[in-house]
Amino acid sequence: MKKNVRTIVYVMILVVVAGGIYLWSQNGSGEDLLGGLDPDSYDVEATCSGVEDHNLICNAGNDTYLYLDDVDVFLQKIDTTVDEKGDETTKVSYKQYSIEDLQKKTEEGDLSIRMWLTTTGKVQSIIVLEQSYDNNNASLANLDGLEPSSFTSSNTILSMKKNSMRLAPINYNADEPEKFEGFIKEYKLAKNVKFYSETVKITVDSENKEINKNIQFAKTTYKKIKDNLEYGNNAYIWFNKYGNISAVMIFTESRVRDLEE
Repeated sequence: MKKNVRTIVYVMILVVVAGGIYLWSQNGSGEDLLGGLDPDSYDVEATCSGVEDHNLICNAGNDTYLYLDDVDVFLQKIDTTVDEKGDETTKVSYKQYSIEDLQKKTEEGDLSIRMWLTTTGKVQSIIVLEQSYDNNNASLANLDGLEPSSFTSSNTILSMKKNSMRLAPINYNADEPEKFEGFIKEYKLAKNVKFYSETVKITVDSENKEINKNIQFAKTTYKKIKDNLEYGNNAYIWFNKYGNISAVMIFTESRVRDLEE
C-alpha cells in the first residue's frame, strides 16, 4: 500500500513538473514562433485602419500594401515602463495571429503594424503591435500633450520643402528600388505642424548587451531637422484626419559602454 501511495505521489510530482514546463513554454517570449524572423528587421512600420481586397489600408488612407496569400502574421505584446529620469524597462512576448484576426482588430480602432516586403514590394510577413505604455518621463512636458507611442508611421525623410516632406519607409534602401518605389511619396505639412526630437541612449556591457535605455524628448524646429538630415533622417510621423502631417519627431539612438563594469 505504501509503495502504491509513493508511486502515486511520484506520478503527481511528474505531472506538476511537466505542467509547469508546459505553462512556461506557453507563457515565454514566444519568439521561436517567428521562425527566425528578426522582429527589428522590418521594412515598413505603419498604422493600419482596415483590410480590403488583399490590401492593408494604412496611414490615414494615404497608403495601401498588397499582401501575399500565404502572408505570415504574428502579434507582439509590448509592456513598457519609463521612469521620471527616462530609463525604460520593456517586456516582449509573441503569439500566432492571422489576417482575419488583424481585420477584426481594426474594427476596434487603428493598429500599429510592422511589415516585411518581397523584392517586388508585396507584404510577406506582418507583426501586429499591442502596447501598454506607462510613461512617467519628465521630458514628456516638452511634447505639448503628444503621446510619443501614438505616431501613425515611422519613416525615412528623403527631402523637405516649405510645405511638404518626401518620405520613404523607415528601412528604405536605395539599392532595392523595386521593393520601395511604390511607397515613396510627398506628403503635405499641416498648417500647425509641430516638430520634436527623441534621443535614445543605450548603455551596453562588454558583450554589447543592453543594460539600460534612456529616452529624452525635446522641441525642435523645421530648420534644425532640415539642416541635419544627413546626420539623422529617421522620424515618427503623425497624420491628421485630412492625411496631412501634423507632427514630426526625429529620433536618434546611440550606444555607449558602461564604464563602471
